[in-house]
Amino acid sequence: MKARQQGAALMMALVILLIMTLIGLSAMQTSTLDMKIVANQKENTTAFHIAETALEITFENAVGDISSFADAVTSGTQTINQTSYLDMPASSVSVDIYSGGTGVWAKGSSIGKIKPHRYTVTANAERTGSRAKASHQRGFELLVPGS
Repeated sequence: MKARQQGAALMMALVILLIMTLIGLSAMQTSTLDMKIVANQKENTTAFHIAETALEITFENAVGDISSFADAVTSGTQTINQTSYLDMPASSVSVDIYSGGTGVWAKGSSIGKIKPHRYTVTANAERTGSRAKASHQRGFELLVPGS
């Protein structure tokens, strides 16, 4: 009876070793995929934050100089390259300002008649290394006094 069982323990050990190797390879492959997903999500989040920052820079610059918004009124749209304001390598961003026209005169104001100029500002950001893209849009009204 002992003669027939020679090598059975070795075969069982090899089968168990093979199963453990397959489990280990599967875990490594899943881990590698998870790392790629996280890196991709990080790039997309960075692109979104770049677009948001470009919007904030545009609005901050508009406080002192609204010429880009005035240009949007005359031409319908104005594109500003905000890449130079960012210290982000492998990133590009542009801001499009669209004029949505003017609203009706507001009545009852203490400073006289006010006419709203409507704008839509869209920032498009791209991370060139990963090709992650994000677009962020914000609308607002600029109140202009008139007669």
